[in-house]
Amino acid sequence: MKRTHWFRNTIITVAVCALAGIILAVILFNANPERTSASSSIQFSFNGAAEGLAPNGYRFDLSGFTSEEVLSAALADVGLSDRYTTDQIRGNLLITGAYPENIIEQMTGYESLLTGDAGKTSVKDYHATYYTVTLYNDFDRNISRANLEKLLENIMAEFRTYFERTYMFFLGADNLLESLSEYDYPQQLEVLESAVSRHEAFAGQMAEEHPEFLMNGEGFADIAVQYRILRTSDLERLSGIVTMNALSQDQNRITDQYENRIKILEIRLRELDQRAKDMDSLISGYNKDDIIYVSTAGTLQQVGGNSTETYDSLVQSYHAIEASISSLNKELIQVKQKLADIQGETTAQKEKIAETETTEASETDEITAEQVAVVSEEEREAHRKVVEANVSATKAKLDAITERFAAVLKAFFEKEMDDSTLAVSAVLYESPKLLSGEFAKKVIEVAGPVCALGFIACLVGIIISRKKGEKTEA
Repeated sequence: MKRTHWFRNTIITVAVCALAGIILAVILFNANPERTSASSSIQFSFNGAAEGLAPNGYRFDLSGFTSEEVLSAALADVGLSDRYTTDQIRGNLLITGAYPENIIEQMTGYESLLTGDAGKTSVKDYHATYYTVTLYNDFDRNISRANLEKLLENIMAEFRTYFERTYMFFLGADNLLESLSEYDYPQQLEVLESAVSRHEAFAGQMAEEHPEFLMNGEGFADIAVQYRILRTSDLERLSGIVTMNALSQDQNRITDQYENRIKILEIRLRELDQRAKDMDSLISGYNKDDIIYVSTAGTLQQVGGNSTETYDSLVQSYHAIEASISSLNKELIQVKQKLADIQGETTAQKEKIAETETTEASETDEITAEQVAVVSEEEREAHRKVVEANVSATKAKLDAITERFAAVLKAFFEKEMDDSTLAVSAVLYESPKLLSGEFAKKVIEVAGPVCALGFIACLVGIIISRKKGEKTEA
């Protein structure tokens, strides 16, 4: 009977302790509940993500999650812009990355070459590719579950849109090309050549970095070739027509431009010539240090100065100046030739008139000069029409190639940042409640020690009771 009483009393005591622990756990759980939150995750798996590089080659970060643009758009999508501010949302948004447990040790570890582990390397620059985004309801404890989940879902969607827009290459509109007709013919060709060369270089870079990508059988290398043909064929032919015929929408304006450029080039050449003379004089009078040998412990040690390096630097600077002079002289000859093409007709007429001495001959020459001038202007007008038509056709070709280039770029970045390489998980809602893992954990933390103390007390009582019973029997 006594053993039955001990067992019954122990069960009752542990049950009472467990009930008391549960009541205490409920009180503590309600007094300091866990925060209600909605969480989602985003994973970057495109090429370069592990190095912190976006598909466009630039470093990316997650600052867009807390940007005004993303948060404002997310609030507007849910229809909560009038209830909450972006600062409230920003203060309750937590972004955490997934890092190895020993990342600090890896990043701060020291590998000694003397230990024989020279082949091991420490992590110096680690970039997480998986992030958890959590939105807490501290800004409004009464916000509904649906609104909290929807708000975070829209934040994730808006960030994805922001990320794609920020780290993708787009071919923006060229304002100079849009107003091409406002410029003179030489400037029109310069604008066209600049645009073609810029796009050709970009397409060539993309072809070098991503030669495997094709869209409908067309890749970046094909686009680069089309730009190069446009530059070396159409534009060079047009440039030759404009240069050889000295075409301009305003001959006086282009004449003044060439004359001004000639003055600038001549001033620059005089400055460089003087610099070249001064540099040549400095090099001619420069003395290098002699080699000195110092005797130390029975050996000879060579000691030299840095005068050789200085002399070589001066010579290189002199050659650079000579190269600049040669380049400017070439440009000066070209500009003078263009100016001569424009002024040559008028000069020839003046010389012809000056050679005549009689009035009859002078009148005849004046008529001839006028006829020549009229014919020349007609020819020039015909060339202008040809150039204008070809400029329009060249711009149309450029627009068509650029349109295809933009389509290939868009397809490339859409492939690099699709749902598999920029994956966003579903939203998970977490709220403190009695039927939850958090409450079970709290019950174990509180009721467990209480039950253990009750059980220990029962064991102590049993031991004391048995000792008393043994003394009584004795």
